[in-house]
Amino acid sequence: KNALRLVDLHGTTEKLKRLRDRASHALSSWREKLQQADESVARAEELKEKSKATMNSMRDSYFKELLMLKEQLHRKHDSEAAGHEYHAADVSIFDPTDYVFDDDIGKIVKQKAMLLEMKWEAKRKQMAGLCQQRVSDVTLRLGSMRMLCERKDIL
Repeated sequence: KNALRLVDLHGTTEKLKRLRDRASHALSSWREKLQQADESVARAEELKEKSKATMNSMRDSYFKELLMLKEQLHRKHDSEAAGHEYHAADVSIFDPTDYVFDDDIGKIVKQKAMLLEMKWEAKRKQMAGLCQQRVSDVTLRLGSMRMLCERKDIL
Protein backbone atom coordinates (compact mmCIF):
# COMPACT_ATOMS: atom_id res chain seq x y z
CA LYS A 1 0.00 0.00 0.00
CA ASN A 2 2.81 2.44 0.88
CA ALA A 3 4.69 1.44 -2.24
CA LEU A 4 1.63 2.13 -4.35
CA ARG A 5 1.16 5.51 -2.71
CA LEU A 6 4.85 6.32 -3.27
CA VAL A 7 4.60 5.40 -6.98
CA ASP A 8 1.43 7.49 -7.37
CA LEU A 9 3.04 10.44 -5.56
CA HIS A 10 6.21 10.13 -7.67
CA GLY A 11 4.11 9.98 -10.89
CA THR A 12 2.12 13.07 -9.87
CA THR A 13 5.32 14.94 -9.08
CA GLU A 14 6.71 14.03 -12.53
CA LYS A 15 3.50 15.16 -14.22
CA LEU A 16 3.59 18.42 -12.28
CA LYS A 17 7.21 18.98 -13.26
CA ARG A 18 6.41 18.32 -16.95
CA LEU A 19 3.41 20.68 -16.81
CA ARG A 20 5.56 23.37 -15.18
CA ASP A 21 8.26 22.94 -17.84
CA ARG A 22 5.68 23.13 -20.63
CA ALA A 23 4.02 26.20 -19.07
CA SER A 24 7.39 27.84 -18.54
CA HIS A 25 8.33 27.19 -22.17
CA ALA A 26 4.97 28.52 -23.40
CA LEU A 27 5.36 31.60 -21.20
CA SER A 28 8.86 32.34 -22.54
CA SER A 29 7.57 31.81 -26.09
CA TRP A 30 4.75 34.32 -25.46
CA ARG A 31 7.19 36.79 -23.94
CA GLU A 32 9.39 36.50 -27.03
CA LYS A 33 6.37 37.02 -29.32
CA LEU A 34 5.27 40.05 -27.27
CA GLN A 35 8.76 41.50 -27.46
CA GLN A 36 8.80 41.04 -31.25
CA ALA A 37 5.37 42.65 -31.48
CA ASP A 38 6.55 45.60 -29.36
CA GLU A 39 9.60 46.00 -31.61
CA SER A 40 7.38 45.89 -34.70
CA VAL A 41 5.08 48.52 -33.22
CA ALA A 42 8.09 50.70 -32.36
CA ARG A 43 9.44 50.36 -35.93
CA ALA A 44 6.00 51.17 -37.35
CA GLU A 45 5.72 54.24 -35.10
CA GLU A 46 9.21 55.35 -36.14
CA LEU A 47 8.33 54.86 -39.81
CA LYS A 48 5.07 56.74 -39.31
CA GLU A 49 6.85 59.69 -37.70
CA LYS A 50 9.51 59.70 -40.40
CA SER A 51 6.84 59.59 -43.12
CA LYS A 52 4.94 62.37 -41.39
CA ALA A 53 8.05 64.55 -41.23
CA THR A 54 8.81 63.81 -44.90
CA MET A 55 5.28 64.70 -45.96
CA ASN A 56 5.39 67.92 -43.93
CA SER A 57 8.70 68.85 -45.54
CA MET A 58 7.31 68.08 -48.99
CA ARG A 59 4.19 70.12 -48.32
CA ASP A 60 6.22 73.08 -47.06
CA SER A 61 8.53 73.16 -50.08
CA TYR A 62 5.61 72.64 -52.46
CA PHE A 63 3.66 75.53 -51.00
CA LYS A 64 6.76 77.76 -50.98
CA GLU A 65 7.21 77.08 -54.67
CA LEU A 66 3.52 77.76 -55.34
CA LEU A 67 3.80 81.03 -53.46
CA MET A 68 6.83 82.03 -55.53
CA LEU A 69 5.01 81.17 -58.76
CA LYS A 70 2.01 83.24 -57.69
CA GLU A 71 4.36 86.13 -56.92
CA GLN A 72 5.92 85.80 -60.38
CA LEU A 73 2.46 85.89 -61.98
CA HIS A 74 1.63 89.00 -59.99
CA ARG A 75 4.89 90.67 -61.06
CA LYS A 76 4.28 89.66 -64.69
CA HIS A 77 0.82 91.22 -64.57
CA ASP A 78 2.21 94.42 -63.04
CA SER A 79 5.03 94.59 -65.60
CA GLU A 80 2.67 94.07 -68.52
CA ALA A 81 0.31 96.71 -67.11
CA ALA A 82 3.25 99.13 -66.95
CA GLY A 83 4.24 98.22 -70.52
CA HIS A 84 7.42 96.38 -69.56
CA GLU A 85 8.47 92.92 -70.56
CA TYR A 86 8.75 90.45 -67.68
CA HIS A 87 11.02 87.41 -67.57
CA ALA A 88 10.23 84.88 -64.86
CA ALA A 89 13.05 83.27 -62.94
CA ASP A 90 13.42 79.51 -63.10
CA VAL A 91 13.20 78.56 -59.45
CA SER A 92 12.52 75.08 -58.17
CA ILE A 93 12.22 74.43 -54.45
CA PHE A 94 10.11 71.29 -54.53
CA ASP A 95 11.89 68.28 -56.03
CA PRO A 96 10.08 64.98 -55.45
CA THR A 97 13.23 63.02 -56.25
CA ASP A 98 14.75 64.33 -53.01
CA TYR A 99 12.35 62.18 -51.02
CA VAL A 100 12.41 58.43 -50.38
CA PHE A 101 9.22 56.44 -50.92
CA ASP A 102 8.11 52.82 -50.91
CA ASP A 103 9.18 50.94 -54.03
CA ASP A 104 5.90 51.17 -55.97
CA ILE A 105 5.15 54.77 -55.07
CA GLY A 106 8.78 55.72 -55.54
CA LYS A 107 8.85 54.31 -59.07
CA ILE A 108 5.72 56.21 -60.06
CA VAL A 109 6.93 59.46 -58.51
CA LYS A 110 10.37 59.12 -60.09
CA GLN A 111 8.83 58.42 -63.51
CA LYS A 112 6.62 61.50 -63.16
CA ALA A 113 9.58 63.56 -61.98
CA MET A 114 11.66 62.40 -64.96
CA LEU A 115 8.83 63.33 -67.31
CA LEU A 116 8.57 66.77 -65.73
CA GLU A 117 12.33 67.20 -65.93
CA MET A 118 12.31 66.29 -69.62
CA LYS A 119 9.51 68.80 -70.28
CA TRP A 120 11.33 71.45 -68.27
CA GLU A 121 14.60 70.79 -70.09
CA ALA A 122 12.85 71.01 -73.49
CA LYS A 123 11.22 74.30 -72.46
CA ARG A 124 14.55 75.60 -71.12
CA LYS A 125 16.27 74.74 -74.41
CA GLN A 126 13.48 76.45 -76.31
CA MET A 127 13.81 79.55 -74.13
CA ALA A 128 17.61 79.45 -74.46
CA GLY A 129 17.22 79.32 -78.25
CA LEU A 130 14.85 82.29 -78.17
CA CYS A 131 17.24 84.22 -75.95
CA GLN A 132 20.15 83.40 -78.25
CA GLN A 133 18.09 84.57 -81.22
CA ARG A 134 17.27 87.82 -79.41
CA VAL A 135 20.93 88.34 -78.51
CA SER A 136 21.86 87.77 -82.16
CA ASP A 137 19.20 90.25 -83.30
CA VAL A 138 20.32 92.86 -80.78
CA THR A 139 23.97 92.31 -81.73
CA LEU A 140 23.10 92.72 -85.43
CA ARG A 141 21.13 95.89 -84.69
CA LEU A 142 23.96 97.21 -82.54
CA GLY A 143 26.42 96.58 -85.39
CA SER A 144 24.11 98.38 -87.81
CA MET A 145 23.73 101.31 -85.42
CA ARG A 146 27.49 101.55 -84.93
CA MET A 147 28.01 101.53 -88.65
CA LEU A 148 25.40 104.30 -89.06
CA CYS A 149 27.04 106.33 -86.29
CA GLU A 150 30.45 105.95 -87.94
CA ARG A 151 29.04 107.10 -91.29
CA LYS A 152 27.34 110.01 -89.58
CA ASP A 153 30.63 110.99 -87.94
CA ILE A 154 32.42 110.80 -91.32
CA LEU A 155 29.86 113.08 -92.96
